[in-house]
Amino acid sequence: MKSRAFNFNVLLVSLVMLSLCFLASCPTRHENDDVNKITNDGTYEYQYDFETKSYHIVGYIESGDPGKNGIPAKYNDKRNGEKPITHIGASAFTKSTIGWDKLVNITIPSNITHIGDFAFSDCKNLTSVTFKEGIKEIGKKAFMGKDKELNVIFEGKFPTFGESVFAGRVLSVVFPESVSIIPKALFQGSGITTYEVPSHITEIAESAFKGCSKLASITFNSSLEKIGKSAFESCFALSGISFPASLKEIGEDAFAYDQSLLAINIPSTLTKIGKNAFYASMSTTTGTLTIDGENHEFGSNAFEDRIFSSISLTNTTKIWKGVFDGIIQGFPKNFEIPEGITTIEENAFYNCLVQNVTIPTSVTNIGKLAFGRADNANKKPGVITYKGTQSDWNTKVAKGDNWYKSPSGEKSFITKVVTSDGDITL
Repeated sequence: MKSRAFNFNVLLVSLVMLSLCFLASCPTRHENDDVNKITNDGTYEYQYDFETKSYHIVGYIESGDPGKNGIPAKYNDKRNGEKPITHIGASAFTKSTIGWDKLVNITIPSNITHIGDFAFSDCKNLTSVTFKEGIKEIGKKAFMGKDKELNVIFEGKFPTFGESVFAGRVLSVVFPESVSIIPKALFQGSGITTYEVPSHITEIAESAFKGCSKLASITFNSSLEKIGKSAFESCFALSGISFPASLKEIGEDAFAYDQSLLAINIPSTLTKIGKNAFYASMSTTTGTLTIDGENHEFGSNAFEDRIFSSISLTNTTKIWKGVFDGIIQGFPKNFEIPEGITTIEENAFYNCLVQNVTIPTSVTNIGKLAFGRADNANKKPGVITYKGTQSDWNTKVAKGDNWYKSPSGEKSFITKVVTSDGDITL
């Protein structure tokens, strides 16, 4: 009987101890009560994040003045104690209230790592923002505004930028000397009209200026080596560009939809031009194209739908694979290949509605589908004028499969070759 009583007492004590341990590990009642509770200090509204043990600024009090004391680094609500502020929430300052107009010059403290979508959107009097070290991410259209200039300073590393962070702003950004890349999407959608790339920048990253519809001129420095994918896509007002000798690569879609470009000059040092790099859908602007040097690699449709009044090729012995692919209506009516060219590579004039192309006697090789078109392409015929004789054309010029036809070989797009001693019907 004593043994059973002893076992019962031991069991009872064990249960009590387990209960106490469980209670000790649970959050206090006020923490549970405050999970979604918003508190304020008379100016800003805060929400506590139990996971990171920090506060988020989620708004402000209409009677407060968020421009007076700046953005705080810490907050103490007397229940959870003093904790750092790490986030500014989505749309935190976009309310159309009195505080909306009072933000003029702000500094983002180093504790704050994230700024949410639309956080400062349409704060119409905001003229300068300084980011201390610590910022990691800025959300979509966080500082969107209309036309007013915004000066931005990053004292540490650049964060990750969401889509069109500074949309509509006339943006001025101070780059530390240690920064060599204009980061992805930094100026995307902003209202800048001109820009001069700082001397220490070597790369313009993906979408850096995408959608800057008012950007009319860009000055590249002599150190720039790479322009990333879509970097200047949809910059509709951009009319003049001059690439430095230092530039080695242009990414795909880099200048796509830039309808106002008048002159495109490819220097000999620019070796890689990406797919659709200068694509211009439904363009009505007539421009010129100059390509210097031989060591180029062109992605497909690099100049698709552009309209060129003239095309100039210098210091090269070949016409590159796919270089004019997709210049459908905009290819010059009469185009003379320079003397000294020996090879016309495959697909060089693919899908071009060429009318009359003159080929010198220096050409000895015409690649596969060089003057071909897709099977469903417009069959408007063209003519080749060859400066040599019929015999030279037949014996000295090697020709790839379907060089003037569709890939299936069913359609012909060159009707004849005019030589110095007669015509060859194709």
